[in-house]
Amino acid sequence: MTDHAVGSDSAALHRAEIAALAELSSPEAVKAFALVRNRLRPGEINRFDELLETVNRLSGPGFEDAASAELRDALHSTRTDDDIRALAHSIDEPIGALALAQVLRGHGQPS
Repeated sequence: MTDHAVGSDSAALHRAEIAALAELSSPEAVKAFALVRNRLRPGEINRFDELLETVNRLSGPGFEDAASAELRDALHSTRTDDDIRALAHSIDEPIGALALAQVLRGHGQPS
């Protein structure tokens, strides 16, 4: 990878992080950003924006229950195998549940 390409990727990542920060409108969204910041890539910012929209929509009292309901709904509305169901049942963090629900709903759809 050339120095120009590395610099370009770095600038794109910086813009993606700034765009994500602009969407943080709840304590839960701030936590979501903190969890995924080191994994955020410029090509994935749209997926993170979608996750933030869901987090912001559900934030507040009952957030954990709402996140669990989102994951249950995703499990029921998509075809999953036993390994995915076991993973879903092992998640005890609401943002992780929402992220898995997003992946399940997006599986098989174009990026």
